[in-house]
Amino acid sequence: MDNIVVKRQLLSFDDQVKFGFFGSDGWGREPITKKLEIPDNVIGIIFPFPEAELCVTLFTGDVAIGHAHANIWNNYLTQLPVNLNAIQNDFKEININKFVTLLRSVYQKGKELLVTFNNHKIVHRCGLMVLSSYSNMGLATMLIDKSDELLKEKGFDVAIVKTTNIYSRKTFEKNGYKLFFAFKLEEFQIPINDEYCILYKEL
Repeated sequence: MDNIVVKRQLLSFDDQVKFGFFGSDGWGREPITKKLEIPDNVIGIIFPFPEAELCVTLFTGDVAIGHAHANIWNNYLTQLPVNLNAIQNDFKEININKFVTLLRSVYQKGKELLVTFNNHKIVHRCGLMVLSSYSNMGLATMLIDKSDELLKEKGFDVAIVKTTNIYSRKTFEKNGYKLFFAFKLEEFQIPINDEYCILYKEL
């Protein structure tokens, strides 16, 4: 699309809500959040917040249609357990606890990459989303490319990402990311034939 503008900026939570990144055109269409009926306010606070200088957003006119967020890996490792504990204290629904249990396992497995990439500067890709009305236009690949370019400029040499479904995993693999580990959702009593994956790329 010729009218797409790439901006190196963070899309705030309020703007994500405004432009539809939560709800049926965004997070609400993800198989795991849809099946577990995870509320938008849980999604909005469960993951560590991105670093403004590590984010890329796609616009058409004044409308944001896609974003790629990232934060420093060690910041993610510090903040996620705090967020998960807060979620479990505030929300007692079984489905939310299933989601938290999955994320704790992903977190523990992801820490093993610290051994693999000791003495590397690691960045954590903490969110990539293209609104469904703009899907199948190559925008996810554009976001990955532009984001990787930015992260490399910032001095990072390894990027780690977690994907919530196989389709997203394949998108990252097509763009040079390698699978580290795949969690079968059914093993966490989540009745979806899908995977939550950890991937990495040396930038």
